[in-house]
Amino acid sequence: MNKTPHRRRARSPPALAASLFYLQRATNDSEWLEMGREMVTGLFASTRVPCGHAAVLDVRTHRRSDNM
Repeated sequence: MNKTPHRRRARSPPALAASLFYLQRATNDSEWLEMGREMVTGLFASTRVPCGHAAVLDVRTHRRSDNM
């Protein structure tokens, strides 16, 4: 599977996380929960700033937004 993103902006992570949760509930396969855990962990690591979390401008470089 090619993991290189082809878009700079990511889709809505909360919606994707919810989809993974519902897939796990429907299939009873814990692999979906592991994928969600990896996604949330990576998202938090990429967006953490001293005052909270920032938006990501480019998912390929993890460049963050500097807007208030």
